[in-house]
Amino acid sequence: MAVKYSFVVPIYNDASLAEAFCSEFETVFKKYISADTITGEVELIFVNDGSKDNSLQILKEICTKYLFVKVIDLSRNFGQHIALSCGYSHAKGDYVGMLNVDMEDPPNQIPCLLDQFKNNDIDIVTGTYKHRNTPIINKLTSFLFNFMLNNLTGYKVPLNVSTLRIMNRKFVNAYNALSEKTRYLPGLEMWLGFKHEYIEINHQKRKFGRSSY
Repeated sequence: MAVKYSFVVPIYNDASLAEAFCSEFETVFKKYISADTITGEVELIFVNDGSKDNSLQILKEICTKYLFVKVIDLSRNFGQHIALSCGYSHAKGDYVGMLNVDMEDPPNQIPCLLDQFKNNDIDIVTGTYKHRNTPIINKLTSFLFNFMLNNLTGYKVPLNVSTLRIMNRKFVNAYNALSEKTRYLPGLEMWLGFKHEYIEINHQKRKFGRSSY
């Protein structure tokens, strides 16, 4: 069976969250594709971005339980966007998405984005927040960054954009052909062009710890 859906998740010292994430991810996709197993049609790619804890060992153990999971281990910490780019280059799916292991963007929002490809001529769909359950300083810095980015570049990135996004194979192939070594993904996504769509999704508080990125 050919892989149809690939999702890339960067990991930096937070693989302790991966078990709960995989369980939720599997439940969502079993329902979405109406199947008893998602192995074969879905792949989940964790990219261990030079974690300094036991994240790699945890991820290896998870692979034995969830057969749809794959792990890429980077030689050092390259940063979130390089880790994601590495995952994209290995993803085999017709649709490739990214999200974080903390589930602030819940996996149950994935079908909302995938459904947009059914009825619209689009190449990439990104979530936006109506309400974000994070401290006010996080909201403010995110707002100001996107505001400045739009004014400096002429792009029209929504000021409340989320991490969760899904791309079709055409878009991913174009992204993988880029040669930049220092990357800011949302900027490159806009620079590539193609047809973008945004859809409002739910946001939830991180249950454990704090982001390592």
